[in-house]
Amino acid sequence: MIAKYNLTLDEDMLYLIETLKVEGYWSTKSYTLTLQNKNIPLLNRIEEILKKRGLIVPSKRILLKIKLEDETKKEELKILNEDRELNFHMEISPFDNKKVKAVTSLPYKKEHNLKLIYKNDFLF
Repeated sequence: MIAKYNLTLDEDMLYLIETLKVEGYWSTKSYTLTLQNKNIPLLNRIEEILKKRGLIVPSKRILLKIKLEDETKKEELKILNEDRELNFHMEISPFDNKKVKAVTSLPYKKEHNLKLIYKNDFLF
């Protein structure tokens, strides 16, 4: 594949390959390659390499996890982004099945205006 695109194995390319090998996963359903990591400098370096090479146009998303009261049910909660209801799933702690989080993915931007409705009351 490297020969097909006439890529050289320099320091940047080796960094990219190793990061994708360790941190990346491929979705056969949506044909997307995803990196998920909390290390912002690492992600910025990968984005810089991709842009410099013109290989792939990267996009960013934010993984949002909201800690909830113990044993909260999905039906009791709504998450609104600018008055549009977001899809989310519930994540149960592997150590204590009473502890739950609501998990969703948002487009990358510096600020989101979210509203949480729990049992018909606004939380924030």
